[in-house]
Amino acid sequence: MKFESLLKARKSKAQKPAAPPSLPGAAIARLRSSGSGRSYPASLFAAFDLTVRAGQCLVLLGPSGVGKSSLLKLLTGELASESSLSLTWSQGRPKALAYMAQSDVLLPWRHVLGNVSLGALVRGKRQEPERAAACLEQVGLEPRWHRAYPNQLSGGMRQRVALARCMYEQADLILMDEPLSAVDAALRLELQGLLATRLAHKTRVLVTHDPFEAARLGHVIVVLGGSPAGVCLQINDERRGARAFDDPIVRSNAERLTRCLLEQPWGRRAGAPHRDQEVAQ
Repeated sequence: MKFESLLKARKSKAQKPAAPPSLPGAAIARLRSSGSGRSYPASLFAAFDLTVRAGQCLVLLGPSGVGKSSLLKLLTGELASESSLSLTWSQGRPKALAYMAQSDVLLPWRHVLGNVSLGALVRGKRQEPERAAACLEQVGLEPRWHRAYPNQLSGGMRQRVALARCMYEQADLILMDEPLSAVDAALRLELQGLLATRLAHKTRVLVTHDPFEAARLGHVIVVLGGSPAGVCLQINDERRGARAFDDPIVRSNAERLTRCLLEQPWGRRAGAPHRDQEVAQ
């Protein structure tokens, strides 16, 4: 009996996930604009300098059309660097990137397990159904759904599959473009918690329109605004783990972000004050 207890304790210790890296992490990439661009997308931006750090979640907020997705495309390689708008990798481009889009982008002819391991199939590598199943169970999708097809799932379940696919990739850098915009408020809160806990070891760049989501998930939160667009506000919150929706710091930061967004030309109301240029550290 004593031996069984010891064996169980050792097994539990072995399965305990390692602590996330301390913040701030080492610089992975640097996004810079000189503000002198003459052609798209460089012409969108004023001068700024942003650093993507290991283990952090960098969140980009701002009105539609301000250039958030363009910066994400720089990181994916879809847009090339130029002299006035550049991306510099500190130790070379990461070998593995994962991308979580606004829609779940599930293939309708592949079942859930097949969609989770799709990246391995595309790269010509062996698919691992057991690891895919473990990722699905971590995001709360029961085994009875693992052989279902996307048209049999609710919107929230499909988003869980997309999150499990990101986890399956074991990527060094995860890029997310409004990944929770299509789900209802209650489920969005739950999935925010999953993003914070299940991807805590990963470096993430998140684009969102939701100031509360930014305040709940971000370690560095940047509001882009103006024309050309620059950094209107930066908030740093280096606390680890999932933050409760009623966390006072989250609420305070969400309020500051909301006020900054309302002061942008796209959302300015009559009589609203001018844009606050202060960068909060």
